[in-house]
Parts: sequence; structure tokens; C-alpha cells
Amino acid sequence: MKKLLLIGLALFLLVGCAPTSPTLSPEIQELMERKLQETLEVEATYRVSGTAKSASLTYETPTGTEQRTVNLPWSKTYKFSKGDFAYISAQNQGEVGTVKVEIKVDGTVWKHAESSGAYVIASCSGALP
Repeated sequence: MKKLLLIGLALFLLVGCAPTSPTLSPEIQELMERKLQETLEVEATYRVSGTAKSASLTYETPTGTEQRTVNLPWSKTYKFSKGDFAYISAQNQGEVGTVKVEIKVDGTVWKHAESSGAYVIASCSGALP
């Protein structure tokens, strides 16, 4: 019985004396969370250009799909999570001209496409790196 009591007391003392993990200040915790979020996000810029005067666009945003007709050139930037799906499609709205689409990720062209002619479509897409 004494032996069990001594073993129990030894375990209690060992657990009670175990080192604890350090507590970080709220400011440091917030900074670490912000840095982690930055490493999980990418900035994606959709750009549409060409000799066409206008284009009908369909593109993916972080909150869903948008459609609109715009005058060229046109661009829009969003923050996405890495691995999210990015998509842009542009259809020439005229009888002549070219449409060029590109997706830049953190400032570098990642995907691009071009079409020439009446009512042609150029599109590009993929899972963001």
C-alpha cells in the first residue's frame, strides 16, 4: 500500500512540476495569425485588353461568379486563398478585334489567352498556386 501511495505522490509531483508552454501577448498572437493568413493568401489580378472596344466578361471572385460588359482595357484585383479556383472569360462584343485575358498572381502573369475575330472568346482558369 505504501508503495502505491509513493508512486501516486511521485506522479503527482512530476505532473505538477512539468514545464508549461509560454503565454504570448495578444499583440504577438495577432501578428502571428496575420502572418499565417498572408502565407495562405494570394493576390490575383484579372486583366482584359486587346483591340476590341468592349467585351462581355464572366469571372470568379472570392464570393462567387460575376458577369458584366466592360470597355477595354479592364482589370480587377482580389485576395484569394491558395488553391481557390480562378477563372476569367471575355467575349468580343464587336465584328472585329482581339481580346486578351490574363491572370496575374502576386504581380506575375500566371495564365493568359488571346482570341481574334467577331464575338470570339478568350478564357483562362486554374487552381491558384
